[in-house]
Amino acid sequence: MAKWDGTTWTELGGTNSLGADSPITTITTDVYGNVYAAGDFVDANGYKYVAKWDGTSWTEVGTGTNALNANSWIDALYVNGSGNLYAGGDFTNTSGYSYVAEIMAPNAVSNINRSKSPVNISPNPVSEHLNLSSSQAEETIMIYDIIGREIYRGKLNKG
Repeated sequence: MAKWDGTTWTELGGTNSLGADSPITTITTDVYGNVYAAGDFVDANGYKYVAKWDGTSWTEVGTGTNALNANSWIDALYVNGSGNLYAGGDFTNTSGYSYVAEIMAPNAVSNINRSKSPVNISPNPVSEHLNLSSSQAEETIMIYDIIGREIYRGKLNKG
């Protein structure tokens, strides 16, 4: 996997950091700058997988080894506006049919550092109505959707 910086091509993550032992056939990115790669390459256990570069290291997407359970090439990757990742290719399910695999984007904030913020948020995850309260006289707040778009900016008064 190579990256062009405007002057030179370099291997993303350094020499052999992805460790792709066979062709990479597809790449895509998400709004957070992560890069996803897939193809005919396998992990340490011999399973084909989708690799994610987070700016620091390559990891296998999903939970546990062989999370995708792809028994053949992965030829296409796509990330939609909600951050969901889709994979398609020559792999088949147990009935022998090809399918499109989906990995859902996280839908909740999992780590709010309360020591740095006097703002309380509920419910989490939110679907329609978000409740905010503050112990401070006035707070500036910005609210972003799951793909990083700012959807609200304003002042929050105490209470």
